[in-house]
Amino acid sequence: MEEGTPPCPCCLKVKPLDERIAETRAFLQHLEAHRAALMSGANTFQDLLTALFPAEISSRILSSCVDEEEVEMSVPLALSAVSKRWRAIAHTTPSLWTSIRVRSGFYGRQDMYEEMLRDWLPRSAPQLLSISLRIEDTDDDDALKSQYRPILDVLNQHCNRWGKLSIEMPLRILGLFKTKFHDGPPLHSLSISPPDEYDDNDDVNQFGKFDLGATLPAPEIVLISCKVSRIHINWANVTSVSVSGPQVHECVALFAAAPQLRECKLTRVRDGANTTNVDPIVHQQLRNLTVQMSADSISPFFDNLAFPSLEFLKYHAFNQPLTSLSSFLACSSCPLKSLSIGENETADHRDELFEILWTLPSLEELERIGASSFEDFFELLASGEEYSHERRFLPSLTKLFLDNTAGLQGFSWRDASMAVNARTSPYRSEHGHAFLKEFRWDMYVPEGEDGYYIDEGSLQVFERLIAGGVAINLSNGWQTDGKPEDMIVYSRAFYEAANSEPASNA
Repeated sequence: MEEGTPPCPCCLKVKPLDERIAETRAFLQHLEAHRAALMSGANTFQDLLTALFPAEISSRILSSCVDEEEVEMSVPLALSAVSKRWRAIAHTTPSLWTSIRVRSGFYGRQDMYEEMLRDWLPRSAPQLLSISLRIEDTDDDDALKSQYRPILDVLNQHCNRWGKLSIEMPLRILGLFKTKFHDGPPLHSLSISPPDEYDDNDDVNQFGKFDLGATLPAPEIVLISCKVSRIHINWANVTSVSVSGPQVHECVALFAAAPQLRECKLTRVRDGANTTNVDPIVHQQLRNLTVQMSADSISPFFDNLAFPSLEFLKYHAFNQPLTSLSSFLACSSCPLKSLSIGENETADHRDELFEILWTLPSLEELERIGASSFEDFFELLASGEEYSHERRFLPSLTKLFLDNTAGLQGFSWRDASMAVNARTSPYRSEHGHAFLKEFRWDMYVPEGEDGYYIDEGSLQVFERLIAGGVAINLSNGWQTDGKPEDMIVYSRAFYEAANSEPASNA
């Protein structure tokens, strides 16, 4: 304001208002602080937990609020906020702080996570940690390393307590994990995957490896979506493994390196180095195996392999014949109980499949996916009683699942219903033979084509068996909304409507 200029009337009126607002805000802050103190006292007064139980029992009760299977960091923070007593108990209860979940975006505040981890991790000592870490990708490798190195350094300082480690991060910065101890971490479970699902075709340099640079960790459970060569661990103790995108030769090497393996899932298996010159591998422990070959893979998977203890097998190789599988099962001579076969819709491998099924008297559950030709299949299921016990077709079968998206060939509902009826006959139970308990068929048949409606005679067979306790589910997913329809329900409605038309016309 220039000298001699009269003061602004509005400004003169605003000034005392600003002063009153400031006073009111200060008083409000005072009231809020006073209320918080009173509420803390109220929580203390109403706190039956610490009033009734000693600190040791209260600590155990608070520990039960944490689900070991879920990595949820809000629980210990919420418990600590109840009262000073609860906070003191929570901060001295290590089991509350063993789960760590970091979800870090590239443009977020990494210093906040670093500070949080420095406060959090000491509270969990000496218990094992369950760590779930997700880091978003960016094109700037140098910025990626510099931004996340402080967080990984904090975690590395406690690597002697890593019990479960789940990593979702760009594979090229796996080298940020380094141990600060001579002995490897006591890892029980290890999971590593990139932020987005893709085939790991990148060259593997030293910084792109999970290599702690000390005694190799020896986990029991391993789940990875990358090249096996990226992971430097001791495979001797691994009992369960899931690998996405491996090459065939990597799978073979894995079987050789993991003698205790009992459960193995291999998805999107790709062609790789030739394995024909590899020494045969006989794995004595493997019981559950899933193999899903990539769409363009043509390499036979089972060459030079034998699993004599195998009980559950899923093999989906839609572009390959079943010759390799047949030889593998014959060589393994395993007590297979469950078999899931993925078949090519345009190819006919029935002869190979039937040859395999004839050699599996222990098979209890069969699933066929992608098959379009069912000629002779249901006839074999319906017959077999005239064969000797050694040549009975699938004598132990109790569950049959079919799933096909192509047109049906060599099929009639009459054959299917006769097969299911034969497999559920009292004769089988009376003579100690396996009884079919469940039959499910998911198909895609357009309205108007053969097979869209179940013929009335077969429909009656299925309805009678369902009433007798057999689990039968026949669904048609051809509808545009993608919602499967119950074929038994709409077929029955069709015949009831057709039978009522003459009466209506009369």
